[in-house]
Parts: sequence; structure tokens; C-alpha cells
Amino acid sequence: MRLLRNWLSRLGLVPGIRRTCVMIGLDCAGKTTIARQFGQPAVSNTDLEPTMPTVAFNASTIRQGSISLTLFDMSGNPRQRSLWSPYLLNTHAVIFVVDATDKDRIEIARRELHLALKDQVAKACPLLILCNKMDRENEAMPPDEVAGLLGLEAFKDRNWYLCGCSAITGRGLSEGFEWLIGMVLAFLPCMQVLLLTADTSRAT
Repeated sequence: MRLLRNWLSRLGLVPGIRRTCVMIGLDCAGKTTIARQFGQPAVSNTDLEPTMPTVAFNASTIRQGSISLTLFDMSGNPRQRSLWSPYLLNTHAVIFVVDATDKDRIEIARRELHLALKDQVAKACPLLILCNKMDRENEAMPPDEVAGLLGLEAFKDRNWYLCGCSAITGRGLSEGFEWLIGMVLAFLPCMQVLLLTADTSRAT
């Protein structure tokens, strides 16, 4: 997690606060490889070990002093996407990873993204869209095209950011996550109220 530790330190986060981030997307979009990039410097395709399909989720915790950020890498398997909802009810940020080369399933990605963000808490969370596999230049759709196909223009009342990236090389990840961490800090008081409201609603 060295990359994210460095970002947290450079951003001067206030210690003693726990934050949660949920990463979702279709299967084979590259979520787990992206999560693993935080544990090592940028590596080449030949150095990066293959990943196994995620079952349910993978969780990793990044600590910097007394700061704790928990990243949930959720399975994108169609049978396990229903597991996203409970985690989205208790998160401070959402990452959606889309495979820019998967033109056949971009409509499915759009549907799953909009469905996942219908909840009140998820609606308020800053949203980072990582347009992955941009290293495959002859196959990948441009980020602007992906944004249109995902229907991001519908998210007028929320804070979102899309950037092209490569899970293999790490290119673009720093840009995206620096934006996300900054947004989480800026909107933390609002998110705490929403999470408390959601907990109270479920208890009544």
C-alpha cells in the first residue's frame, strides 16, 4: 500500500479518523489488480502475478499513523453483485472500475453502476470512475466515450471524476485517488450525518 500511504501523508490527513471505500465493477474489469498496485511500486505486465477471481470481496487496510482507510474490493461476478448494496450503505467513497476494451458489456456496466448508486448514502459519496486497460491502445475506448456510454451526465448533483488508467502499469491511478481522497476529506462531516441517518432509519 505504499502508493496510497504516500498520498495520505502528502495530503496531511487528520489522524484518528476511519474511512471506508468500496470498489465495484464487472468481473474482469481489473479491480483486484488495481488494489494490488497500492502494495508495490508500478510494475510491468511480466512482473505482475495473475489474480484469481474475487469471491465476495477482498479487504485491505491502509494505515498512516492513526489514520485508517479500508478498501473493499467487491466481486463483480453476476451472482455476487447483490453483495454490493450492504457495503455501499456504509461507505465514504465509491470507486467504479470499467474495462475500456469491453465494448460488448458496457451497457451492463452502465446498468450496474446506476443501480448501485440509487441508495441515499451512495448518492452522496464521491464517485471515482477508473477507465481501465488504457494501455491496450488499439482496443480501449477513449475515456470521453466511456463517460457517455455510462451515462455519467445523469450524475449532475454528485461529485464524480473519471480518469483513464492502467492497472498493469499503474498509470493514472495516482491522479484518480488523489482526487478521491481530497473529496472524502472535504465532505466527511456531511457523510457522517448521512451514515448516522441511514443507521437510524434501519433501526426503526
